[in-house]
Amino acid sequence: MNKTYTNPVTISCIFICILLLLNLINISDRNKFHSILEKKQITKIEGIIKSSPIKLSNNKYYYAKLKCLKVFYKNNISSECNGDITVYLPVKMVEAYFPGKLFTKNNSNQNYVYEEGGFYKFNGKFINDVFYIEDCFCNKWDSSFLSKIYLLRANIRIYIKRLMFKWGDAGGFFMALITGSREYTNEDVKSNFRNSGLSHILALSGMHLSLLSGLAAFIGNKTKRLKVSYLIRIIAILLFVFIAGFSPSLLRAFISFCLLLFYSIINNKKMDMIYIVCLSFIIQINIDPISINNTGFILSYGALFGILLFNNFFKKVLNKIMPDKISESLSASTAAQLLTSPFSLNLFGEIYPIGILASSIVSPLVTFFIYAGLFLFLICLICPFFVEVSGFFMNLLYTVISFLVKLFSYFPKLKI
Repeated sequence: MNKTYTNPVTISCIFICILLLLNLINISDRNKFHSILEKKQITKIEGIIKSSPIKLSNNKYYYAKLKCLKVFYKNNISSECNGDITVYLPVKMVEAYFPGKLFTKNNSNQNYVYEEGGFYKFNGKFINDVFYIEDCFCNKWDSSFLSKIYLLRANIRIYIKRLMFKWGDAGGFFMALITGSREYTNEDVKSNFRNSGLSHILALSGMHLSLLSGLAAFIGNKTKRLKVSYLIRIIAILLFVFIAGFSPSLLRAFISFCLLLFYSIINNKKMDMIYIVCLSFIIQINIDPISINNTGFILSYGALFGILLFNNFFKKVLNKIMPDKISESLSASTAAQLLTSPFSLNLFGEIYPIGILASSIVSPLVTFFIYAGLFLFLICLICPFFVEVSGFFMNLLYTVISFLVKLFSYFPKLKI
């Protein structure tokens, strides 16, 4: 038997997956909210935002995780608390500083930047397990080094939004690809990506990390110094995850990248990718056990395992009827869809077979779009007057991509 499948890490990963599929493991939330006050009594909360707010599909709220520190009852009676809660922030509050958005005042006649790491005091109420925010009456960033880093990140994300806004629709698409912020991504385009089986392209994942790592490696190799090359790759990846933030799929990619980099430094032999992914899986569920229920987590690992297990088989079959470059792309898409389809059917009740072909055609174009965007973005930082010219070029690429995605969205989907 292949040593890969007799390795203790791989066996442990398989065993955990079987227990999860059979619902024999009860995953508890280690950050579950606790307070002596009942949720329905709470009218104010204090806490630190733990994740950058993400816009909901209803376009009325953003949601974020809040590390709750104190809760209030009527007459300002307060109680200590701990744990995380989900908060819904009204669009008009979050987008107050966003370019091209309607500038509005909240009830306290004060606007704030809502980003990870900031301390906030909110008025609102619980509906089920979600705290719906009505007003924010305090925001501050303390003097600690970590808080200053988070504030820097918040300002960088706002600056990127303002610069990319000048690129129009292409800027909104580029921003979704590199930061995960989809406020400026056309709703029809998002729908077309979903109906083409291409939602993984918009979700920050290993594809985005590998593209950036590859670009950094290319630049680093020009120095002809291995240590410098490693350093450039590490800085590029850390900068990317710093700005984008960790989603479950991006955390998976980051852990895998760190493991590969670590093993490449201490041992030049080619690492077994199944071993790396299994070890990444075990590390991630220890870091954040509750993410095991996240759709992005499930599909991310499913797609990767599908490629590792079945890609070579499909490639041998397709090589007989088409050129290597085409068969390589199609085999990877087919292998990924083979393993993720059962999960997609279970989660959404539908799959998009056209996604195999669509991914093979659209992914290379998106790769070029990202590389071109990063290059032109750096040019625009140095020469702001170049924004309009670069925006014209990026919108040409965007038009081609959006047209193809729309075309693929017309193909039928399978439902159960």
